[in-house]
Amino acid sequence: MPFLTGPSTGHGTHFNPSASAGSASDPSARLDFSGLGSTVQELFSAGLAPSTIRSYRSCSGTYSRFCDDNKKAPFPASEETVCFFVASLFRKGMGGSSVKSYLAAIRYTQITLGLGDPHISEWPRLSYVVRGMKKRTAHYARRPRLPITPAILRQLRSAWEKLANPLNRNMLWAAACMCFFGFLRSGEVVVPSAKAFDPAIHLCRGDVRVDSRDSPSYLEVSIKASKTDVFRKGVTVVLGRTGPMCAQWQQY
Repeated sequence: MPFLTGPSTGHGTHFNPSASAGSASDPSARLDFSGLGSTVQELFSAGLAPSTIRSYRSCSGTYSRFCDDNKKAPFPASEETVCFFVASLFRKGMGGSSVKSYLAAIRYTQITLGLGDPHISEWPRLSYVVRGMKKRTAHYARRPRLPITPAILRQLRSAWEKLANPLNRNMLWAAACMCFFGFLRSGEVVVPSAKAFDPAIHLCRGDVRVDSRDSPSYLEVSIKASKTDVFRKGVTVVLGRTGPMCAQWQQY
């Protein structure tokens, strides 16, 4: 973290261990700042969900490429550059509500770089540009998010029956049924990639338990983290045994 690397520049941005402890009468009571940089970085990273950080990185990358293509410095972000960037998103057909993610990503990246808060929400010209963008795109029809129904589950099952590997078929069917009857988000049971797997967050085999292996009557799933559980307290979801439609989950 850049704000731990040197002395103060006049605004209290940097920490100076010797200056902070100089007035202490008891040397043993002085706070040792050595080695705290990694802890600050760890806590800073834990302030957002991993999926949010990935989204911000993607949005920030789009912004940086725009700046590179137009010979503009991406950071520290300027109101003029960000206004031009928002206009480019509008030309690509992006809606006004989606631009908020890009603005949040720009703010997050600048803070991460140790360049301070750009206070994007206080830029008057940008606020009017975003408002105009929302008005111009208000009539665009948003793609509705349809609910998963039992009929759709059966269609998925029929499609997965064509898979050659029976383990994959059963695994996909088990995951789909668990999400459906447990009202779970896909991000609570799957990972974006093998490299991103973290046993402290993601679902493991030991997080799924049954009362009886031979003739189970219910299933317990321990969800360690979710979008609505920002402090990762965890929750246990209990799924009762159903009829023959979902009997195939027992094979996994």
